Amino acid sequence: MASLQKGLIKATRDTKTKKHLIALLLSEQDIKKIGISQERLDSMYIAVHVTTSPSTFTSLVDKHDAECILIGVQSADNKHVSYARKKHPCAFIIITHSRTCNNAAARMEAVRDGANMITELDNADLQQALEMVSQLGKDVGPYVCPYCRARDFTQKDLWIHCPLYHINVPNSVQKRRINCCPICMNPHIRSPMMVHIHFKHTPFKNPPFGRPELYAFALVVCQRPSDGKFLLVQEFGSSGYFLPGGAVDHKEHLTTAAIRETKEEAGVDIDLTGVLAIEYTPSMDDNDVRLCAIFVATPKDENQRPKTLPDFESAGAVWVSAEEIPSLKLRGDEPLVYINEKYCNGATVHPLSLFEF
Repeated sequence: MASLQKGLIKATRDTKTKKHLIALLLSEQDIKKIGISQERLDSMYIAVHVTTSPSTFTSLVDKHDAECILIGVQSADNKHVSYARKKHPCAFIIITHSRTCNNAAARMEAVRDGANMITELDNADLQQALEMVSQLGKDVGPYVCPYCRARDFTQKDLWIHCPLYHINVPNSVQKRRINCCPICMNPHIRSPMMVHIHFKHTPFKNPPFGRPELYAFALVVCQRPSDGKFLLVQEFGSSGYFLPGGAVDHKEHLTTAAIRETKEEAGVDIDLTGVLAIEYTPSMDDNDVRLCAIFVATPKDENQRPKTLPDFESAGAVWVSAEEIPSLKLRGDEPLVYINEKYCNGATVHPLSLFEF
């Protein structure tokens, strides 16, 4: 504990420190589970306040200008999240609560109450998030976040900040309230601002993403054999849960896209076992078509944890039973159609050789 207090003193006394990260509503044992050394905490200027007292938590939130707040097991009802969000609109708020992290309905409720990320203390995603938050703002730039109005971002930092902090802002809110790009100053952005910034203002000369002329997609019905649960992704913009998967990149096979997108969106490595369906949907308005293959898969390792670090791909993922799916907010009907109506009712699963050519 003495070493943690030393880290606190270092962070608060250094006048050059731009970031003030605080960990709240955690026990000393919880802090150890995070797995970051005291030397690393010092270099990241993380000021750690260890408390399990709600009243002390309230006092600390009132007193400190927090960049990042960790809320542990005391936060099951999320009232502490709501309080911290009102006091610190621009803070990165993390719930480190296993039951919330692994429950589909609880994750959405936590997001509504103001959490940016829901994970577990011993998850490597937590360390990565703390590293990313501590690095943002080290270089001063001219841009203002269109969501929270935080200032002084470089283009690269804004590109990282937007999905990390604001992945859960509903698309309808983005299109209605946020329509002027802070980088190109275009006041008539038709897509959600996060999509515009991600694709139009990437800091990479050769971005590691792309779209072919054909709008081809791969979706995955992934079932865990041990308990029969299915993998669902907590989607962009608080739009609900959906099957893992996404668009096929240039020179990429449908099967490769299915495996890659499941890893990117859900954090789970999979083995494809078959093909459940193929959709081909011509657009009635535009000159394009949508080809979508729905695969069946199992996880390579049932103990591999679903992703919890929010980024441009998703807000996280979770295993759910087929019985839970009808009660969840869904981005589209695909989970119900391909899991509940088709797969669970014995629909034919075709061999992967269907795509050999």
